[in-house]
Amino acid sequence: MVYQPAKKITTSILFITGLLALLISSACDDTDRLVKAGWNKPTHINPIYVMTSDLNERSLQVVKDGVIKAQEYLGNYGPLKVFIIGTDLEAANVVAKEFCEWTYEGKGRIDECFYEDQGIEIRELAKYKSGSAYAETDGRHLSIPTRAVTIGNPPYDDPNDIGGYKVAIHEYTHIYQHAHISDEDDGMPNWLEEGSAELLAMFLAGKYEDYLNDSVKLARQLRENHPGLTIKDLENERSSEKLQRDCQECYWRLQSETGSLATVLLINQTSMDYFFKEYIPSIFYLGKEKAFLNAFGLTIDEFYIKFEEFLNLSESDQFEMLEPTKLTN
Repeated sequence: MVYQPAKKITTSILFITGLLALLISSACDDTDRLVKAGWNKPTHINPIYVMTSDLNERSLQVVKDGVIKAQEYLGNYGPLKVFIIGTDLEAANVVAKEFCEWTYEGKGRIDECFYEDQGIEIRELAKYKSGSAYAETDGRHLSIPTRAVTIGNPPYDDPNDIGGYKVAIHEYTHIYQHAHISDEDDGMPNWLEEGSAELLAMFLAGKYEDYLNDSVKLARQLRENHPGLTIKDLENERSSEKLQRDCQECYWRLQSETGSLATVLLINQTSMDYFFKEYIPSIFYLGKEKAFLNAFGLTIDEFYIKFEEFLNLSESDQFEMLEPTKLTN
């Protein structure tokens, strides 16, 4: 038997307790700072659009139309800059520099962004003629918090394609979601963040029913080919990154179509308005678990069980449960 002095144990407990208190105090201070800055409230400041010089007015307009459509439903959150990237590398470099200066403070952090982080991603959008897009809220840490959306090469090939328009709605939805997250580690599960953004984008773009039909079929196909996969595999960044490394197609299907179906089941317990305008704003103050339980009457883990039961139904029974959703209270 080894004797452990009580004094050492007491000292360790006091240290851990003090550290936890410091972390909680820091999180509360950051939440207060964001509230004072109006992070989770609409603003009168309109978005600023920054486009590489090789793109034309049509590329700008299709993105603007998508952002405006999303704002009409979700409200205007900012300050926001929307960066639109074409295929000219030199022009992309100019925009990448502005992105980094908009999102970070201090020469060291701005240079890191430009040479090692998002600057590389922006140049790759041009280099590979990519249509990828992402929302960025790292600017939340600035004294005057900022947000950014980056979209590559809209409006895509087909003049009748909703791609660039839909993508702009999707990414703006992420801006709205993160406006209502005070702690990035206590926000929405990844499957719900992505699934609800894609669902709303398709809804506002007028493609909801087609998307729902396709989602059921693709989710069933994914389940058949990868029976062990569940939306819990997209619970957080760590599990999501692992799945993306192991099976990239599974990752995209699971977060988009399967995640959207899970979102529809939650919305059908309430309404589209309640989900986006009541549940999501409550996350800022309640956190991920409490906001979910308060909105839907069950825990996230309990919902996983319910959703697995849904996925095991026949296709006709699944469609029966996915009633048409309207923007009503």
